[in-house]
Amino acid sequence: FVVPLVSLLVFHLSPMLALLYTVGATLFGGAFSIVGFYLYPIIKADSAKRNLEDGLPFTTGYLSILAGAGVPPAQMFRSLAKIDASLSICQEAKNIVRDVELFGVDIISALDSSSKRTPSEKFKELLEGFIATMHSGGELGKYLSERSAQYMKLKKIALRRLGDTLGVLAEFY
Repeated sequence: FVVPLVSLLVFHLSPMLALLYTVGATLFGGAFSIVGFYLYPIIKADSAKRNLEDGLPFTTGYLSILAGAGVPPAQMFRSLAKIDASLSICQEAKNIVRDVELFGVDIISALDSSSKRTPSEKFKELLEGFIATMHSGGELGKYLSERSAQYMKLKKIALRRLGDTLGVLAEFY
């Protein structure tokens, strides 16, 4: 209703041209809405993935310290959930603790459920390795410290690439 009224009253267009603008605006609005509804979940999942992977090196280091001290896995994630940080992994840990404490699920099932929900492949691999280490009776501290070192190395490489890219852009500027 707005497009034809504005076309007729403000721009003094003919009724036929106002009708064409109305059809065009309606088609554009519909297409924009469809694209928006399609892209919004993709953008949210990508953002969650990046946030999870940014905090992964530090979180695995924290968990390896707790595992080295002999803290049980459920308590490790409870401690991670209590951290007052903006890390997305803290929210994932809260979901795991919720599954264990509220829904009565064992820690392995809660970790498996979280690994199936996560948009991050790295976090999924970490949780699946955590579960496999618990099943096999391996040392969680050793597994987590190795993962932490691996994630730190990957983060250093990514930061070096970013620095190189920014250097090239600065030279162009």
